[in-house]
Amino acid sequence: MTAQPHKTHDHLEKHLSVLRVQFQGSLRKKEAELEDLICDIAAFGADHDRLSRLFYIAHGLVGVAPTYHFNALARAAEKVEKLVDQSNMILGVQNVITEPVLLAADVMAEEIRKAQSSASPYTL
Repeated sequence: MTAQPHKTHDHLEKHLSVLRVQFQGSLRKKEAELEDLICDIAAFGADHDRLSRLFYIAHGLVGVAPTYHFNALARAAEKVEKLVDQSNMILGVQNVITEPVLLAADVMAEEIRKAQSSASPYTL
């Protein structure tokens, strides 16, 4: 006997809801690291290490966030990723205008905060 489609769908929604809560929990650490990076870049400039860490945080969110319906977070992370990539800082160029990077990172931080407090789109 096979599972009925309705029950399978309910099981999938429950599973996705649990994964979404776990993802939301992981955002606290990302937010703290991002806030530290924003402060460091504002105070000390955008060096290779700081921008590489910023890129890593953003890149990790670009693909995963939409899975849990955090599309605004994914878009904000994608913008940060592109700005850091365009700065060529990853390749060692030292001339970076930090204001656009900082503004985009701040928007990403705000989207992380929204995602942490967001209710699940999955109905249980």
